[in-house]
Order: sequence, then structure tokens, then C-alpha cells
Amino acid sequence: MHFIIVLVSISLCLFTLFSLLIAYHIFNHRQLLQLQLTGLDYTRILTHVLAKTQQHRGMTTAQLKGDQSFKHDIQRLQLDIKDSYLNLAKKVHPEKKYHQQLQQLNTDWQQLQNQSHTLTVTENYQQHCNFINRLLEFIEIIASHHQLNYCTAFSARQIDMVWRILPATAEAIGQARAIGSGIAASGKSSAIDKIKIGFLNSKIQSALETTVANFKDQKNLPENFKDDIHHIKVDADLLVNNMQKNFIETDTPSISSHDFFEEATLLLNNIFVVYGEAEDRLQQQTKKEINQTQSRLHLSYSSAAILMISFCVSLILP
Repeated sequence: MHFIIVLVSISLCLFTLFSLLIAYHIFNHRQLLQLQLTGLDYTRILTHVLAKTQQHRGMTTAQLKGDQSFKHDIQRLQLDIKDSYLNLAKKVHPEKKYHQQLQQLNTDWQQLQNQSHTLTVTENYQQHCNFINRLLEFIEIIASHHQLNYCTAFSARQIDMVWRILPATAEAIGQARAIGSGIAASGKSSAIDKIKIGFLNSKIQSALETTVANFKDQKNLPENFKDDIHHIKVDADLLVNNMQKNFIETDTPSISSHDFFEEATLLLNNIFVVYGEAEDRLQQQTKKEINQTQSRLHLSYSSAAILMISFCVSLILP
């Protein structure tokens, strides 16, 4: 009889430890999901800042080339970006490791926006590009630290599309928008302009072909997501053809800087809509998993508690 009690006690002890290990694993997984959810919150704001900074580059390029119609739009963009930085600063304040980087980005942005009307066209464009590259790097750092590459809503290949290919494609279109708007504002396309536009056209087409090919055979994606990617590819081809016609095949473009800016912006907005849809899906899936892990965690703790009580009772039995 004593042997049976000892055996039962050991078994209860082992089951209790096993339940606690399961609870520990679930707790760590829940912490990871919370980390991912916070990262998505940060990257959403940074993506907005990225889009507005790209617009600022295009508008200021056109303005420096002689088109003053963007003056009030530039001022609105600067206020929007300022508010976004303040919002992000409030959110990442507890994250000491991001504080210095974010503060430096904000300081550099203030300097760039204040100097943009006094820089040369080339300096303005290049400094905006450098700053945007740092923004993209910051987004990648946050995505990596918050382990967004391991979100279960998408496959590894889809995640690569969302966090790397789509932003890079958007930046290529953003550069083309800035250069094209400047060419249209000046009314003439130089040999260097033609080379730049030709290079960016190839880059845009290549990136979008890769994106379409990678998403085409994915069975777990909503149809509207695939349709959006297809429409972006069609609109990008039209934009590339327009740039070929106005900026490469002729020295004197017939399109206004405002019309070209709007056409390119419409395409970019559609890309950021897809990016936003991907973020929404990741967020919904992560919240769903958090709720599920919370239920499993409570069950594991309850099981461990019951087993612990049973173990204690077995020890005091005669």
C-alpha cells in the first residue's frame, strides 16, 4: 500500500511539473505574440511616415524646379509627419533602445524639412533618399526585434514580400515620382534624367513581377489581396509607359508635374493599402492567437494547481 502511495505521489509530481512546463511554454508564446502586436503598432506609424516623407520629396523637388502649386500641400505634410513622430515617441517611450534612434530621426527630419527650400534639386532629392533609407532600415530593425518575420498569418515568402519587397517597390516608385515631377515642372528632360527614369522603370517592373509571381500561387491568401496585387501591376505598367513616353522618348514632356505626381501617388497609395491589409491580417491573427493562448494558459495553471493539491494530499495520507 505504501509503495502505491509513493508511486501515485511521484506520478502526480511529474504531471504537475509537466503542466507547469506547458504553462511556461504557453506564457512565453503569449509574450512573443504581445511583442509582435507592439511591433505592428510601431511599423504602422512608421509606414505612414515613410509614405508622407516620400510625398514630401516629390513635392519639394517639383517646387525647386519651379512649380509653386505644392506649397500648401508641403506645409500640411510637414505637420502630419510631425504629429506622427510625436505619436510614435509616446508609444516607444518605454522601449529605451528605440528612443535614441527615433530622436535622431526626428532631429534629422526637422533639419531636412527646414532646409529643403534652400537646397539644390540634387541635394534635396539625395538627402530625402538617404533619410528614407534610414526609415526603411528602422522599420526592418523593429520588424526583426519584434519577430514579425515569424507571424503565422503569412508564409516566410509572403512575409519577405510584405516587409522587404513591397517597401522597396514603393521606394522605387517614390523616387520615380520625385524625378518625374521635377522633369515635368522644368519642362525638359536631360540625358541624365532619361537614364535615371529608365533605371527606375526597370527596377519597378522587376520588383512587381517578383511580387506578382510570389503571391500568385499562394492558396491561403484572400482573393481580394491577389486582385489588389494584380491591379497594382497593371497600374504600374501604365505609369512606366507614361514615364517612357514623357521623360525618355522626348526632351519636352507634355504632362504637368501635378498630374504626374497624382498618377504616381495613386499607385503608391494602392501599394500602401495592400501593405495595410497585410498588417491588418497579421494584427487580427496575432490578437486571435493571444486570446487562444490566454485560455490555454488558464487551463494549464488550473491543471497544475489541481495536481499540486492532489500531490500534497497524497503526502499526508497515512
